[in-house]
Amino acid sequence: MNSIKEILASYKIFGGVSVEKLMILNHIWKEDLKKYSSFCDIYSIEKKTLILKVKNPVLKNDLYMKKDFIIKEINSFFKSKFIKDIKFI
Repeated sequence: MNSIKEILASYKIFGGVSVEKLMILNHIWKEDLKKYSSFCDIYSIEKKTLILKVKNPVLKNDLYMKKDFIIKEINSFFKSKFIKDIKFI
């Protein structure tokens, strides 16, 4: 598992999200959604929108089609709707 310093350094914008939630999100992304994390990285969170930087632009449409599933999986680990939308860059 990454240190807190490494996790914090990997995010550009926090958008007021607590460190604990960032750590949980990082773990979910790297472990539970690893089939997606191999294609894109978490870039930032802005107003409950998760921004993912896609490594291969060809995959952007495929990931977009799975957006609702990804949101549902992430939110299943939180007590509220932590993520409402995903933007791919």
